[in-house]
Amino acid sequence: VFIRSPYLGIGPEMFIPVSYQLFPDGVMSYFPEEIHNGFMLFITERGIFTALICIFFFFKLWMSTREVIKDKVLKTMIYSSVLMSMTVMLFHPFINFFGLNVLLLMAIINYEKSSQ
Repeated sequence: VFIRSPYLGIGPEMFIPVSYQLFPDGVMSYFPEEIHNGFMLFITERGIFTALICIFFFFKLWMSTREVIKDKVLKTMIYSSVLMSMTVMLFHPFINFFGLNVLLLMAIINYEKSSQ
């Protein structure tokens, strides 16, 4: 399915229909389930370009956290919470890039930058 449109993806929530269309007698005929890896599902549905933009976003978020947050314990908590949400994506067929912890992290960094 990824080879069909690697750069722009096949579209959000389109993995099952496209997979069934490509392989009508395959696994999708009796077990219509998405890939159990959120990263592969994200890249397949949204493409490499969007994945690169998300990687750039998380790199900038990591750099901002490193610059703004000075407390080592808070940094460790932030890094571990983002890592935990990414670990869940490894084993479940859902995408959780912008979970609650990432949104709170963006708010904390914005607050810390504005108060300096």
